[in-house]
Amino acid sequence: MQQRNRGIFSFSILATALLLSACNDGNNSPPAAVAYPPVSAAPPIPPPSQQGGPTFTNVGVHDPSVIKVADTYYVFGSHLAAAKSTDLMHWQQVADGVSSNNPLFANVLTELAETFAWAQTDTLWATDVIQLADGKFYMYYNACKGDSPRSALGVAVACLCWNWTLPAA
Repeated sequence: MQQRNRGIFSFSILATALLLSACNDGNNSPPAAVAYPPVSAAPPIPPPSQQGGPTFTNVGVHDPSVIKVADTYYVFGSHLAAAKSTDLMHWQQVADGVSSNNPLFANVLTELAETFAWAQTDTLWATDVIQLADGKFYMYYNACKGDSPRSALGVAVACLCWNWTLPAA
């Protein structure tokens, strides 16, 4: 065992000597400085009031779910709110509120009457929309009364094969 420890000790000394010699060119002079290109100062940034930054059109959709279909982005959210945009900056509200005239359903009040009755509510929460490989759109929604443990999770299905589009607001 003593022979093995002596070998490890010798190797350690040799490795340390090699590392130290690599740091010295033999004449005890410091290593040459590396020349980097000069850094130019960035222009000063004006205060926000003078920047003239981007503008956007705001819409009200909370608990949003965003999908892109062709060149248009659609956002869906709670209370059957929906909006669309082609640039993610200028939005157009196309649906809002659980009512018989919400364009996302023929008549959501009659189509989901059993859901609303069972969950003891008149609204939908946290809508999530996805398009699957079959080309159909699946809208998952939650109906619940805030002070009750009853809730219903449902799915509504639509497809472009029906040649349906969201109306212009």
